[in-house]
Amino acid sequence: MKLNMLGAAIALALGSTGALAQVGASFQITSFSHVVSGGTLTWLGGYQDLYVESREAGGLGGNQIDGLTGDRSDASLSTQVAHAGAQVSATTAGLLQGAASATPFFVDGTAQPHVGLANALQLGEFSLSQAGSVTFTVNYTLTANAPAGDPLTTYAFSQLVFDAGNYNDNTTGSFTDKVFTAEGSSGTRSGSFTYTVNLAGAGDVGYYNFTANAYGTAIAAAVPEPGEWALMLAGLGLLGGWRLRQQRRAKGVAA
Repeated sequence: MKLNMLGAAIALALGSTGALAQVGASFQITSFSHVVSGGTLTWLGGYQDLYVESREAGGLGGNQIDGLTGDRSDASLSTQVAHAGAQVSATTAGLLQGAASATPFFVDGTAQPHVGLANALQLGEFSLSQAGSVTFTVNYTLTANAPAGDPLTTYAFSQLVFDAGNYNDNTTGSFTDKVFTAEGSSGTRSGSFTYTVNLAGAGDVGYYNFTANAYGTAIAAAVPEPGEWALMLAGLGLLGGWRLRQQRRAKGVAA
């Protein structure tokens, strides 16, 4: 009975540490389309770089995978360790998506956080058979969520950057959007944008370039959160009540 009661008290006091909320971030290009005005579009090539990383705090182990191809392709990567993970994928049609997560878990006071990271970069180059333009339309969704905690060690970040232009006359346009919990933004954000690349003739070369990132980092504080304090006090109260009953029984036997 003594061991059972003591075990129940300890379980109530410490059992909440596994219930900490997960940090998560993601990006997704939900649609990517283009409209050509003047001439025929020819894709000339490009390149793509996918990267994922998951890392445990305190040097407890980690894993990272880096994938690079010479041109746009259908590809995916993923990685997972005990308290972090990431996945990323791309298609030749420019549909990129990735997600990263990290779970708060205390290691020691000097350990670096658990980290999940997903990056995707894709560039496509094109030309027209005559002077004309190519108009790109992009729809996307970004998410970033993190529990309350130290914003320097527990946060989520997602970002999408789009660049497009004409190599020959150095004209370029750029669009950037992000969700960053350490800066006060969180949740899900969906949006769209359009950009037109003008080419002066068949000799001009245009391009588009996507860069997307999802990052999550987390570590649990050594000091219990308010919910943990409540469970700890309940456990200590249970232990105290058991000790008081034991003392009363001992006095009764002595009498």
